[in-house]
Amino acid sequence: MYLLSVLVIVLLVHFGNSAGDFPLVELYSFPQFSRNLETQSNPQSLKLGNRCAALPAAGDASLEILIKKKCYIDKTDYLYKMVKETQIYWLLRRPRRFGKTLLVDTLEAYFKGEARLFEDTNIYRRHIESFLWIFKYRRGWPKHPVVRLDFSSIEAESFPQFYHGLLVLLQERAKDHGINLDIAESVGTVLRQLIEQLGQKYGRRVVILIDEYDSPYKDIYVSNKDEASQVLGTLQDFYRILKGLYKSIRFCFTTGITGLTLSDCFLSGANNIRDITMNPGYAGIVGFNETELTQYFGRFIEHVANRKKNTSTEILSEMRRWYGSFRFTVKNEPLYSPTLVIEYLRSDGASIKSHSGTDRSSQFLT
Repeated sequence: MYLLSVLVIVLLVHFGNSAGDFPLVELYSFPQFSRNLETQSNPQSLKLGNRCAALPAAGDASLEILIKKKCYIDKTDYLYKMVKETQIYWLLRRPRRFGKTLLVDTLEAYFKGEARLFEDTNIYRRHIESFLWIFKYRRGWPKHPVVRLDFSSIEAESFPQFYHGLLVLLQERAKDHGINLDIAESVGTVLRQLIEQLGQKYGRRVVILIDEYDSPYKDIYVSNKDEASQVLGTLQDFYRILKGLYKSIRFCFTTGITGLTLSDCFLSGANNIRDITMNPGYAGIVGFNETELTQYFGRFIEHVANRKKNTSTEILSEMRRWYGSFRFTVKNEPLYSPTLVIEYLRSDGASIKSHSGTDRSSQFLT
């Protein structure tokens, strides 16, 4: 019965959203535990806050700008939990438009030692409350060499294009640190040289941040499944090398969308990665819960309500129906898609968009 319920959810996402007939469906959901989202709110108990000073412009949601506009919803307690552990390799999968890249931005700023950005965040307060941390880093916030790799930036329609694009990406990150690499070598050799030389240059372990690891595989899978298998093999080798360099790596965080390549790539190539995708302790690491939505964006919800001649409760109900049905574990509350929420508020409620359950260019559930 449970498998049948999951199948129904997948079919609704695939066919309903592509036709525009259904609102946002709960991806990664547990339908037998679903709540009636339309009856959650009580008009008399709705409390709106005004923490966010101005909505970020489309495509301009950098960490620094969000903090400046007081629109950064502090998720650094999750970061603190991760960085204080000895665990090195981490994986998070979430749908598109859910804030994964902003999370990578935050990790990058943290490990680069940009303390000023974190002065009003929980991770900063937790650190300064720790005597051992103050003693260890009394000369300043800890800094590590950071290698950030956005795999979605690799434009490839074939395996050779992907392979060359990955080499170029590694070379570009090396140049960021004044290191020259010979990309005539294999990806594995170049990756190993990059990490080893960074460790030698800075005298610290390296931080690796990989955004959308599965993007090239999805893109190539559509046109050539055989070449997609070659991409998968390269990814497997890539993570096997990262695993072997654990003594040189302080932290390695990977984001993706699909689970299709996970078992083939990560479990066989780097079997000590911690997958927090459905871990209840990290369910809210990206996305907005309803409290965050109302406390940060209350003035904008009220503005939309006035423009549409509705109550704030009615607007929140509409947003909940379309954007607030993501659930990644049984116990945790539903989450809202950040990008779609911002688009809705910026359009004064005129833009109602269902999450695209399928990426038509890739034929993958996203």
